[in-house]
Amino acid sequence: MAHPPVHQHSTTTLKSLGEGSLVRLLREVAEISGCRLSPDLGVDDTAVTSGNLTVPGGALVWTTDSMQEGTHFRFWKALERIPCSWLGRKLAMTNLSDVAAKGGKPKYALLTMGLPPESSITRIREFLGGLLTTLAEHDVELLGGDTYGAASWNLGLTLVGEVSEGSRVPVRNKGVAGDTVYASGELGASARGLHFLELWQVNPPNQFESWELLPPVVQRHLSPPDRGELGRALVEIHPRLAMMDLSDGILEDAFRLAVASSCGLEIRWDRLPFAKSLLGSGLNPEQATELALTGGEDYELLFTSPLAEDELAQHLSRLGITIPCTAIGQLTASPGMQITTLDGRIILPES
Repeated sequence: MAHPPVHQHSTTTLKSLGEGSLVRLLREVAEISGCRLSPDLGVDDTAVTSGNLTVPGGALVWTTDSMQEGTHFRFWKALERIPCSWLGRKLAMTNLSDVAAKGGKPKYALLTMGLPPESSITRIREFLGGLLTTLAEHDVELLGGDTYGAASWNLGLTLVGEVSEGSRVPVRNKGVAGDTVYASGELGASARGLHFLELWQVNPPNQFESWELLPPVVQRHLSPPDRGELGRALVEIHPRLAMMDLSDGILEDAFRLAVASSCGLEIRWDRLPFAKSLLGSGLNPEQATELALTGGEDYELLFTSPLAEDELAQHLSRLGITIPCTAIGQLTASPGMQITTLDGRIILPES
């Protein structure tokens, strides 16, 4: 069987070309990926937009997220032969997820890159390719940013989005006791994928020669889902909505949302939508459900609504949204959190 071409990095480094080469590289990759760049990028330290950012009757949403090598990601051994465009896409998607959780449409971005002088230009190009292609897919214009030398990769992205006129920004404190708590998509696969990547640092498998050969749970960790369309649809369906994205797992994030809304929380263990790929990764349903509860970096949407599950599904269907949203529990008037299991109740302390 023929194998895909083996991925190799150029020996050319950032140090050999100079930091000023990054703007030229950005423009080159942007032209290939179709991402819009500010015409003044690289000319000044401050971005100026000629368009009108004011949304009459609407709102602007701002978010920023960072990824530090060794803390939020590694250049894992198992991925050495796979272009690291995944890193650029993940940086973009973690920020786009925050805008989605506010029902916003992303518009502008600022990029910060702290890079070691010995960084491979090939690796930088791949990262930028993944980032700029993803921004282009969402019609986001990169206005500028900052670059600096660092001991390891430090990446930051800031996004500005717009919420349309007549929509209410769904902040976390809008929940009311009795509201149903929902989670979009499937949960737990990202945490399982990270487990494998870390395990393989010690006991590396045979090199993966292409993205398609990576286990689905690893792909899920490296490439978060796009929930922008769902977020914008949800703010249209009901004027009162509490919503956030799932970065730290249901157990932590759902409790944060409940506390922000001055409510307690009850979660149904049997309703947690664990990813089916977890069963193919060696876990049984009980273990998969536990990971759906505690795993992080799912970047699905967590929200509350007074609408029943079937009613919400009908509204989403009319808007052409096919992403499943599962009722996983309820906000309560009593403080604290409890998980209702099939064989009883487990009371969890607020701490």
